[in-house]
Amino acid sequence: MKTGKRLLSALLALIMALSVVSVASVTIASAADYTSATTLTPGLTVPGTLSAAGAKTWYKFTATSAATEFTFTHATESSTNVYFTVQVFDSASAPAAANAMTKIDSLGSTGTEVKSFSTTIGATYYIAVETNNASAIGKSYTVKVSASVNSENESNDTIGSANQLTPGTPVKGILSSASDIDYFKVTLDKAYYLNITITHPAKAGVTAKYFDVTIFSADGTTRVDSFASLGQEETKSWSAGDGNALKAGTYYIRVIDGGAVSGVEYQITATLTEIPDHDEESENNNTTADADPIVSGRPMLGALDVTNELAKDTDDYFKITVASSAIISFTLSHAVANSSDVYFRAKLIDASGTEITSIVSKGNENNVASVKNSVKAGTYYVRVYKDLAAGDADTTIPYTLVVTTAVVSGAEQEPNNDYTSATSINTGTSASPVIYTASIATKDDIDYFVFNVKRGYAYIRFYSQDNGECNTIYHVDVNKLSTNAGVVSENSVKSFDVDYVDGEFSSACLGLDEGIYYLKVTPRHFDNSKQGEYGVGVQYAAYTGYETESNDTTATADDLIQGKDSLYIGGSAFDKADVDYFKFKTSSVLNAHFTLKREYTKAEVAAGITDAKNFVWNVRIYSSTDLKQPIKVGSFTSKEPFEDTIKSLAKGTYYIQVTANSGSFTNKDYSISVTSVTTKPWYVQLRDAFVGQDWSNLKIMFSFLTKLNWAQIVPILVQTGKRLVEFIKIVLNRV
Repeated sequence: MKTGKRLLSALLALIMALSVVSVASVTIASAADYTSATTLTPGLTVPGTLSAAGAKTWYKFTATSAATEFTFTHATESSTNVYFTVQVFDSASAPAAANAMTKIDSLGSTGTEVKSFSTTIGATYYIAVETNNASAIGKSYTVKVSASVNSENESNDTIGSANQLTPGTPVKGILSSASDIDYFKVTLDKAYYLNITITHPAKAGVTAKYFDVTIFSADGTTRVDSFASLGQEETKSWSAGDGNALKAGTYYIRVIDGGAVSGVEYQITATLTEIPDHDEESENNNTTADADPIVSGRPMLGALDVTNELAKDTDDYFKITVASSAIISFTLSHAVANSSDVYFRAKLIDASGTEITSIVSKGNENNVASVKNSVKAGTYYVRVYKDLAAGDADTTIPYTLVVTTAVVSGAEQEPNNDYTSATSINTGTSASPVIYTASIATKDDIDYFVFNVKRGYAYIRFYSQDNGECNTIYHVDVNKLSTNAGVVSENSVKSFDVDYVDGEFSSACLGLDEGIYYLKVTPRHFDNSKQGEYGVGVQYAAYTGYETESNDTTATADDLIQGKDSLYIGGSAFDKADVDYFKFKTSSVLNAHFTLKREYTKAEVAAGITDAKNFVWNVRIYSSTDLKQPIKVGSFTSKEPFEDTIKSLAKGTYYIQVTANSGSFTNKDYSISVTSVTTKPWYVQLRDAFVGQDWSNLKIMFSFLTKLNWAQIVPILVQTGKRLVEFIKIVLNRV
């Protein structure tokens, strides 16, 4: 009996020990799960379930506000028991799942629980959802975090239903679909500098637009300005400052989906800044040496009346210095006079005195602005003057000058109007370019950019800095330089016009050989009234197996890349007028198998493109001995490749010509390959043919012949000989 009790006690002790180990291991495993927590995007609802009692599901989020609102929801039941326990931890407390910042015990009858708690913007927080109630296992729930600030009131899809913004107070909004529109309004009781800021969760490396924001004047239709917020930009702001104060009145802010995302929560804030007191010129400032410093955005009051020496004042100089590449512009305004005479002239010059841009202000024009110009670091001057000899009005009316500068990461460096002064730009990757900001200042302005690449392929990308509302159409030449007898010439590789679609343009895929290339940008149509900046960049990928432009003739044909037993290259139908030539050489007689094809891209497959007749290529194969008469003609589409074999191709040089048979081409790549198999000598092929035959029936045939006389045998042997000759001819013709 004692032995039995001891065994029973030992067994119970073992079970308790195992139970303790089991419970401890579950707790440790659950607490460690925070490292694989699901990321929550503010404003987006995420569903979940728990598969077992004691299990935990972890979530995490990055705070976008000083306070965060957490919402937990499940279908209600009559039970008043705790179904779910939800706890929020900061990053220090999450590993041990202890010292929760806030906690929710959600009852079966609760349905929805909402809690707000203080957070640090940019900090990461963790949420653990768990249950010990069997009734909650497998039950669906949802979690959502949101900035704990004022929310938009839907429907605010028109200016008539626009939500009022209180300056300095953030309001959160959500574009529930790609077609949703949110309107907000802000009212100015007097003139202010207005600033609009939009923030949202940032996604590193995403350069696509998340939100497009446009500011409208009091009529709700006249556009004041617009800006876009990219996925990787957590905060993006626009300011009507820098001297461009807005008058008293109501202004409307429209937020729409930029095309890359919908359903992401954002916060929008309007702030107002008092207009600073203006500065006044100090005479004498009639030379660059005596120029008055001017602050970006601060109005400068001046007049061309008399100098301190009582001489006629015809020049005022102002200077401004930028520490890095920047966009610089100026605006001159004055009281309106009923006169078309020239009242003022103004020009922007660099430290050497070279003019960058200029304007003319007439009496009946109260506000004239220069175009925005990209400049490098340095000191610049604005000269306000009159040309009395040209008939300018001799008036002492005062004027206001506002010079604005905006630092940019990359910008053209004026003057860059020839290849010797071209702005050097860095190429980007195959996925994205490095963007440089530039502008065509006048109808005669030319912008040159230079970049250096190895052999590969590139896309030339353009971006309108005002979302495509600039009226200028640009013409672009991609050039290489050549020198002949000391004379440098520009040789066009490709040229095209920039037609914006939604403010962006991409050239077709452009194959480039190793070397230095120049982009020459000129205005094909110039509209100074709606002239803005543009962005330019080069996407580039090194790749030897790609065509190089211009390969439009046999003289410039690309060599097919030699592989183990094949020749291969990739090409692009730049447009319908493009012609591509490729060449290869044979050192012996061979069979050549040609394959030209184009497969749909993933994007085209996703878009459901199936009509192959839109993309058709013509193929012609020539021998160098006759470049007029092709030895093979065919075509291929996105569905049907060109496949053909030319037997016994003689030793020599051959050309493959590819042309586009459609006007629909933009970035339609194709591939071309030639598989070469050396032909065996005729006697080897004849031997192989005989060896490959089944001769087992010869014994039967000879046995049959022995039973015949010569009169019967001779005709049979003659016929057999004829068949043998025909067989040999067939074998030889297979070469």
